[in-house]
Amino acid sequence: MERDGQKYLGKYEPIISKKLFDEVQEMLVKKKHIKRQVIPFAFRGLLKCAKCGCQLTATLKKGRLVYYYCTNGKNICEEHKAYLKEEDLSKELSGVFNTLLFDEKIVDLVYRQKLKENQEASVYIDEAVAGLNARLKVLAERKRVLLDGYLDKIVMEADYRAKNKDIDNEVVVISKDLEELEIKKQSHDISTLERIKNCFLQPKQMKKDYLLSKPNEQRNTLATLLWNAEIDNKKIANLSFKQPYDALSKIENKSDFSSMRRGRDSNPRRVFTLTSFRD
Repeated sequence: MERDGQKYLGKYEPIISKKLFDEVQEMLVKKKHIKRQVIPFAFRGLLKCAKCGCQLTATLKKGRLVYYYCTNGKNICEEHKAYLKEEDLSKELSGVFNTLLFDEKIVDLVYRQKLKENQEASVYIDEAVAGLNARLKVLAERKRVLLDGYLDKIVMEADYRAKNKDIDNEVVVISKDLEELEIKKQSHDISTLERIKNCFLQPKQMKKDYLLSKPNEQRNTLATLLWNAEIDNKKIANLSFKQPYDALSKIENKSDFSSMRRGRDSNPRRVFTLTSFRD
């Protein structure tokens, strides 16, 4: 015992043993480091409230039922009172695929037409490349002859430099043309066309897998498609797709051939065009 900085020997019998005291202290230290169990709710983090913009969170009821509701972080929303069962939410979210589904026959028709166009374009590109390479050989021969003439003093230095510069400039232009043709040739490659075709058909298979999966696996599928989804009155109100699915979602008539072809020039910077395979 200690008093005024001076320690004194205690005269009273301890209420508990030293061993029990140490065990209690050890338990108290452990309790401070015990972490709360975090339940991995499948769809938390993917959903927002359409009315207030807050995230939807989830809770576990009766040890087995999962409900989602608005966090009402801004204290301006009544949606936090509307609880949505996870199984009902799962069914509602299966609808996100509907805006991405295309008629397989139309996709195949567009693919076959583009394949034919690509083959014709590849022939033209090969002919153009062959012509440019032949021109480079002619220019190389002219440079050699010009240099021989200059060294033999048949060609004056001023003429030599002017002619040589003209040849070099033409070589630069041809080299740039060859680079552009190579890029075009790669864009017309069959493997590229196959990948784009698969992008159009992939959502249908993704929906099938989604319907056969458990919520945690469904979340992985949705995370591939979506940035987030907004829920209003227990229904999907708005969807924010990732690319290239955002481009697919904007094609209005997915079973119409002309509709799929029409928008191919609308935004050439996208991974693939809105309404057709890459040109």
